[in-house]
Amino acid sequence: MGVLNNKVGAGIILLLLICFGQGKILYGEQDTLVVDSTSVSPGKAMLLSAIVPGTGQLYVRKPLKSLIFAGAEAYCIRQIIHWNKIDNYVEKAERQVGNEVWDALTIAQQQDTIQAITGYTLKREPWKPEETRNKTYWWIVGIHILSMLDAYVDAHLMNFPKGKIELSSFYNRESYGINCSIKF
Repeated sequence: MGVLNNKVGAGIILLLLICFGQGKILYGEQDTLVVDSTSVSPGKAMLLSAIVPGTGQLYVRKPLKSLIFAGAEAYCIRQIIHWNKIDNYVEKAERQVGNEVWDALTIAQQQDTIQAITGYTLKREPWKPEETRNKTYWWIVGIHILSMLDAYVDAHLMNFPKGKIELSSFYNRESYGINCSIKF
C-alpha cells in the first residue's frame, strides 16, 4: 500500500509541475494573459476544474488556490486509501469468525480479534473506518464542486475593476441616502 501512496504522490507532484512549468498549455502562446471579456471563458475554467481539480484556477491565474484545491483532493484520496485498508482488516476478521459470532463480541473483543487475525491494532470502534471512509468520499465531492464553482466565479471576476472603496452621502429636498461603491 505504501507503493501506491508514493505513486499517487508522485503523480500529483508531476501534474503540478506540468501545470506550473508549462503555463503556455493553459494560457496560450502568450507569456501573459490578456484580460478582456473574450480572453477567459468561465465555462472552460469550470470544465478544467471538473476534469482535474485546480486546473481551472491555474487557467484564471490563481496558482495558490489551485494548489489548495489539488492538495485538498489529494489528501482526501490518501485518507480514503488509508481508511479502506483498515476497513478491509475489519471485514477480513469478521469473515473469519462469522457474522453471528462477530455480532456477539464486545468492541474490545472485536479489536483483539482484528489484531489476532490481521496483526493490525485497531484503536477505534470497528464500524468507524468504513464510516470515516464514506464521509471522506462526500468531502471529495464537496471540494470538487467548490473548485468548479470557484474557477467559474474567478473567471467572471477577472475583469472586475480595481481601486478603492468610496462612501458618499447625498441630501436634497426630495431624497437622501448613502452611496457606496467598492472597486477591487
